[in-house]
Amino acid sequence: MRNQNNNALVISATLSNFWVKKVLVDSGSSTDIIFYDAYVQLGIDNAQLWKVNNPLTGFSGEMIEPLEEVTLPLSLGSYPKRSSKMVKFLIVNAPSAYNIILGRLSLNIFRAIASTYHMKLKFQLRRCGRATGGERMARECYANTLKRSREKLGENPINEKGKKKLTEANYEEVFAWTMTDLHGISPDVITHRLIINPNAKPVKQKKKNVWGGEKSSDKRGDLNKACPKDPFPLPWIDVLVDSTSGCEMLSFLYAYQGYNQIPLALEDQEKVSFVTDQGVLCYNVMPFGLKNVSAIYQCLVNHMFQNQIGRNMEVYIDDMLVKSVEEQDHIKDFAECFQILETFGMKLNPAKCTFRVRGKNF
Repeated sequence: MRNQNNNALVISATLSNFWVKKVLVDSGSSTDIIFYDAYVQLGIDNAQLWKVNNPLTGFSGEMIEPLEEVTLPLSLGSYPKRSSKMVKFLIVNAPSAYNIILGRLSLNIFRAIASTYHMKLKFQLRRCGRATGGERMARECYANTLKRSREKLGENPINEKGKKKLTEANYEEVFAWTMTDLHGISPDVITHRLIINPNAKPVKQKKKNVWGGEKSSDKRGDLNKACPKDPFPLPWIDVLVDSTSGCEMLSFLYAYQGYNQIPLALEDQEKVSFVTDQGVLCYNVMPFGLKNVSAIYQCLVNHMFQNQIGRNMEVYIDDMLVKSVEEQDHIKDFAECFQILETFGMKLNPAKCTFRVRGKNF
């Protein structure tokens, strides 16, 4: 049986009184890293920075020059089982799906032991403290890492001959160039219906005053607590990646505002209403942030591409992969995929699609 806890240990921590998510615990890293984008968002102006002369060496031998070194207070766990230490971070200006990487130095400072099997980081206190990893957050970071790799591979676009064949086949209609091109999936195909505990009590929403102004209140979190989890399983990303082995040509497709293409049942629209200064509004499509939306979308694409998945396609929620064992078959596989997209009315985001990436470069 496949181990269900097969993800990296990604936790949340408090850094300089800021709650920071997407903190990767990596005992294979010899140093502690905070990425430049995350450091800038913290807005720390009074921190003392030190120059660093030693470059970082990656797994494949590539070298990255850290910008500077900074010492910041880091807290793990929650009260009363909470530990705080001063940690030296290297500021690295490089793309990453994570905000912070905690390496061996900080693990030794906290006398911490990480377990990816249990998705926990335990550290020494009078009573053992712990920081729990999030499986969903780990999978999101992994997916974002793959997307960044796909952007780098995008320098190998579809050739002019391939573009001509796609244009001649009139498949440009599967792309949403603007929001007006987004018509959504037919309610006859799928409609999202909320399954809510009948004993759940309604929550009165209030406007919040922020810096003297009013901010809308949208408490989908309270609605999610009243909805049981859909047991429909999502694919394992590492299995999908392994399935591309032996393919000469790959293309990556991304749905345009994927969740918003699925209509929401009329009787459930008032349940996702929210208050604004323009009045009370509600969604008429499946919004981001609702519980079970990933499972619903995966169910849709599994139905759409049931004859292609495993053969010339792989699908993970709104990410689609067209794969071809032989390069000359790629246009034919494309046509099969695009015909299904056109039949169901699903639209792609042309800005996030990458065509004709050679399998050996993936």
